[in-house]
Amino acid sequence: MKHFVTYQKLLPMLYAVSVSGNTPFIRGEAGIGKSRIIKDLAKLYKEKMNLKDNEIDIVTIYGSILKEGELAGIPVIHYDETRKLSINEYTTHVKIQQLIDNDAAGKISILFIDEF
Repeated sequence: MKHFVTYQKLLPMLYAVSVSGNTPFIRGEAGIGKSRIIKDLAKLYKEKMNLKDNEIDIVTIYGSILKEGELAGIPVIHYDETRKLSINEYTTHVKIQQLIDNDAAGKISILFIDEF
């Protein structure tokens, strides 16, 4: 059984789910307003939490163009001459780094993975 929720009902539900520490997942056809509702969610955060524009950031990742391992990090092998062994280090996706930087600056981030 499919459940459909109107835009007006979905926005406060997204807010409630996200501030409770859970991760909402929105699924729907192209053009129904998923991107728009994320912008409206950021506005709702600003209103409810009395935030300024620079205190909240929407970080968008386009899932359809991600390659395997990109978000988790691509391994880069370095040889440690001192210990005589190879060490795997992992790259950090630029959008994940943006989340880390926002957190360090005390900003609220909304991670929107579009076209997942």
